[in-house]
Amino acid sequence: MTLESFWHPEEFNTQLPQAHLKHGINRIAIFDIDLHHGNGTQSIVWQINEETYRQKLEQEAGVPAAERPGAQIYYGSIHDILSYPCEDGKSGLVQAASTSIHNAHGQFIENIHLQTYTSEEHFWTELYEKRYKQVLHKAQEFLDATGGPGDDVLIFISCGMDACEHEYESMSRHNRKVPASFYYRFARDACTLSDKYARGRVISVLEGGYSDRALTSGSMAHFVGLTDLPGSAKADESWWSVENLIELEKATKKRRGGRPSLPGAGSTRQWIERTLTILAPLDTTAASVVASLRAPPPPPMSMTLRDRSKPVKVSTPPSSPPRSTRGKASTSKLKAKGRPSKGGDTLEAPLKSESISSASSNEGETSVPADPEPKKLPRVILKLGKPQSSDTAS
Repeated sequence: MTLESFWHPEEFNTQLPQAHLKHGINRIAIFDIDLHHGNGTQSIVWQINEETYRQKLEQEAGVPAAERPGAQIYYGSIHDILSYPCEDGKSGLVQAASTSIHNAHGQFIENIHLQTYTSEEHFWTELYEKRYKQVLHKAQEFLDATGGPGDDVLIFISCGMDACEHEYESMSRHNRKVPASFYYRFARDACTLSDKYARGRVISVLEGGYSDRALTSGSMAHFVGLTDLPGSAKADESWWSVENLIELEKATKKRRGGRPSLPGAGSTRQWIERTLTILAPLDTTAASVVASLRAPPPPPMSMTLRDRSKPVKVSTPPSSPPRSTRGKASTSKLKAKGRPSKGGDTLEAPLKSESISSASSNEGETSVPADPEPKKLPRVILKLGKPQSSDTAS
């Protein structure tokens, strides 16, 4: 199966194995409340449980027990079946996101699909109490079936804020949402389960969440839910109401230059001043972390680029172009010994020789001197006819 979980599997590769190998954690209950189904997480849980179940069967058949018992993990997810990775309706992904199996083949998995709610009352009385809390009930059954409370139990929350009522419409376009107080109440219920079975051990990891208001309201509600309030103190769910969120957004709005717009003392309500006081060092710390992550400037280079500019050409005053000396055509009678004509006449063949002296045609440059006077060819006489015998000549 392709792992497409929004929860990075590296958390399994580092945190949970370390808890199992170094801290004796053998039973883990995972609650995934991100908008998207964590099919990658579920696949890893399945493989771990499968290996532990195989070891159990071998021990029942007489194989000596391993030095350390295998881990057993419960995975419970509340997600939107219409969103990624099930948005295209692929059978394998939809079936995985709808699996519900408990104490069979060593598996403990529960998947609950988010529904549209019409009012706050409808959400809490119908959906949360009767459907969504099922993942908590099944986790309790898992812990009871595997040994009950103990020091080897850990509660792990994969908390995504992308199902929050304040999330972008483009993200929760199927209208499968939860009110911001869901993150408070679910955290309280998970802590109650942890107090009973895991000695209060709870790890919560932030997952999805994209709009500022969804992250602000969801995180605030979730942190309050994870906090042990002293004595008779009680959380007020209106703390993350829309009115307070708008007031907080105005107070923390950044000015030009990146610095928050801090109001003067007494100009706002006390809780706003207290919140800004808490957030101020966080902004400074975040800025220093970002600055430290910036890459250092590269060292200066000792090499330089080659000068490819064209050299400046010194111009010389133009001189009158020299006349191209054309060699005089000379006509010479070339004499050559040959056969005389029938009548004994001698034929003279005129031959023209011509020489041209070249001169530079480029203006502004030194002209090349003309060639010397062309050399004249010797005169050749051609005689046609039968050659005279020596007797006749004598």
